[in-house]
Amino acid sequence: MAEEVVNHKARSWEHAKTPRQWRQSLEAYAYPVIGNLAVDAVEPAHVLAILEPIWHEKPVTAGKVRRRISAVMLRAKVKGWRVDDPAG
Repeated sequence: MAEEVVNHKARSWEHAKTPRQWRQSLEAYAYPVIGNLAVDAVEPAHVLAILEPIWHEKPVTAGKVRRRISAVMLRAKVKGWRVDDPAG
């Protein structure tokens, strides 16, 4: 689902490096916690587990990662695979 979001959004991004940055941040922080879960299995506790370790040291990165997870969850919601956004 994350790759679908990146590919969809990449059409409107001005910088070619943005898709790479999205992928790298999700790979570094989100995938170790939720990468093997079905999109409908992700809970707010998972998002918290991703963000808590970096929130104080890297608040800008944590904010970006949270928004990126949220974008993936909202896309899944639109497709009918979720009823909420655990990162919202």
